[in-house]
Amino acid sequence: MEILKESKYHGFLFVGCTPQIIEMKIEFELKNNGLDDKKFEIVNIREQCSWVHSTNEANYKALILIKALFNKLMSKDVIRNELNTIEKTIIIIGAGIAGLQVAINLQNKGYTVYLLEKEQEIGGFVSHLPIITPYNVSGREFIKQMITRIDKEKIKIINNCYIDWITGELGNYTVKLVVNKKEDLTLSGSIIVFATGHEMFVPNVNDFYGYNRLDEVITLSELGNLLNKSQIFEKQANNTEDMALKLLNNSKKIKRILIIQCVGSRDKNNYEYCSKYCCLTAINYSIELLKRFPDLEISISYIDIRTTWTSEYNYRTARELGVNFIRGKVGALEKYDDGLIVSIYDSLLQKLMKLEVDLVVLSTALTPNNQISPFLNSLHLKVWNKGFIKSKYLKLRNIETNRIGIYACGTALGPKLIAESLTDANAVSLEVIKLLDRPELFKSKNITIVDPNKCNGCELCARVCPFNIPIMVPRNSESQKNGQSVQEVALNLEPEQ
Repeated sequence: MEILKESKYHGFLFVGCTPQIIEMKIEFELKNNGLDDKKFEIVNIREQCSWVHSTNEANYKALILIKALFNKLMSKDVIRNELNTIEKTIIIIGAGIAGLQVAINLQNKGYTVYLLEKEQEIGGFVSHLPIITPYNVSGREFIKQMITRIDKEKIKIINNCYIDWITGELGNYTVKLVVNKKEDLTLSGSIIVFATGHEMFVPNVNDFYGYNRLDEVITLSELGNLLNKSQIFEKQANNTEDMALKLLNNSKKIKRILIIQCVGSRDKNNYEYCSKYCCLTAINYSIELLKRFPDLEISISYIDIRTTWTSEYNYRTARELGVNFIRGKVGALEKYDDGLIVSIYDSLLQKLMKLEVDLVVLSTALTPNNQISPFLNSLHLKVWNKGFIKSKYLKLRNIETNRIGIYACGTALGPKLIAESLTDANAVSLEVIKLLDRPELFKSKNITIVDPNKCNGCELCARVCPFNIPIMVPRNSESQKNGQSVQEVALNLEPEQ
């Protein structure tokens, strides 16, 4: 920076690693030192050359990239950025654990914080869980502890609201709400945080699992709800040796349970990714059931067991308590008398097994929240895996989106455990604080200039622009083609009104 200050150089070429790592740091230092009139380009010879080519090929390609970017730098014009002051207002969409954590982190910073929730009560999916790891408390208790930390004078919670539309840019976002299905409310904010959570996969009623056709087939989420309602479990008071589990709508005693993993996930016909929560949740629920009803026989059918870090201890505990882990996929499920017959091919024993069970539990996939799709489309936010919000850069900027001033955390980004969602929320909070604690913000101007003499009207830029800014307009002149007059078109970068 000192060299740039003291010299007459108008710019520089940085040869090194990816712009994802260094570009923002360079821009920040230039602005802080009053050198934002200096132009620069970054040549990425690490990822684009040395990591993917042999030595000779890497050197050759690096020289070509350096020459190309140097020529670009020589013809580049510098446009000074504008300084803008913005209101310190944040709109958090979703009041689950991630949204609550962001709000709690920001409430004492002097910001205006809006926390929006579509349900009547805050807490989201976690509030319905009977036990969460590694905290060893119920989801309801965990959320209750978070709520005690909220200062309602500093956080404006809006329950039972539906978002009509969202528009704007950093420092000037507008959210139109419908509250209690009748009252319209418009909020303005400088930053938006999506903590909108996820949905759960619902098996097809016609598949062989028999979900929604057989009372003995439920999902892992429904089992969690049952565990949360202790009144539906009974211990036979007159005979302590005959401990029985009963379902709410069925007086039949449950003695044998099969939990089927990866229903809808790791499946090319549905969702190809791992839902991450299933293994640990199935193991924890099995442990909880066996603590209450030691005579239960519980089996878990799995493709792979994925328990990381301290979760491995839960896996060991389940095995010690007698949970039977079967590595294989279920091939058939049939109703038989008062129970079910399940066919499983055990890939370790290499044989087909038939189990008689009283209850089948399906560990269904964690899926994107499709209710927010219209807003993601209108904001031109990128998505992946059928609807999860896509991070700007998964390795280093995983809570940022492709829009400046819009962040996402928790399972809005993809399958995550509770601890990971809280970590995301803390990361978002830090990014918001870093952004809003500056007295002024630079507003970048991304300007493209079209040379009408070189534009051939191919319309490629107009087709790929996500903001629909380039439009094709007729030229005054007409050209001849095959003896007929053809009206030419040229590009115009004025946005549509």
